[in-house]
Amino acid sequence: MTQKISVDNRTYCFYTDLMPAPGGAPWAFPGTAEDRGFLSPKQDKIPLRRTYGAYVTLGGRNILFVIDDAVAPGSPMWTFIHKVAARLVASYDALDAGAKQALARLRAVVFVASPDRSFAQVEKGIFFYDTDEIVRADGSWISDSYAASNIVHDANHVLLSETGIQHWGLEAEKTCWNLQVANKAALGLDAHEVAHLNKLIADPDITAGRVLQRPF
Repeated sequence: MTQKISVDNRTYCFYTDLMPAPGGAPWAFPGTAEDRGFLSPKQDKIPLRRTYGAYVTLGGRNILFVIDDAVAPGSPMWTFIHKVAARLVASYDALDAGAKQALARLRAVVFVASPDRSFAQVEKGIFFYDTDEIVRADGSWISDSYAASNIVHDANHVLLSETGIQHWGLEAEKTCWNLQVANKAALGLDAHEVAHLNKLIADPDITAGRVLQRPF
């Protein structure tokens, strides 16, 4: 199943099309750059004027992957985003009911470097993933498993909002971190990643400044 789909008159290719051709063979993403500014909560800060679209199918429904034009097609970040999508697909059946319920509320993941941090726009069911957070200060990259778990985390913020539970603040963060830990085996998190999440759960004040920081 690699066909394109159309959502809101924009084109989305199957996530496998994000992967550059092996061995340096000529490759071009079959989709085209399109204006998706309507997805942005702040078009002056996150314009999304030139973006590419892909999708994954989880539990019988499609989740859109939108990649800002600043993330050059065929770049290592595209390869990473492909791996994250593939990790979600491979992990889905083993996820617990809570993680599946959260993903069922997620409409799209937008990969963009414009915001000050990653955040969920719960009203639209969109997770804005700051690509700067994928690369650590020392130049190393987080794992695709951890990135996939972050998508589950922010999908849960959307679920909390839709079910009338406070979706922001340190208690909400603890709930979402716990969901990541509960699905550590399904997502393939390693011991260091789980230890980091447990540290945040035990002392959420570590990230209080970030949680309260304006996202864009």
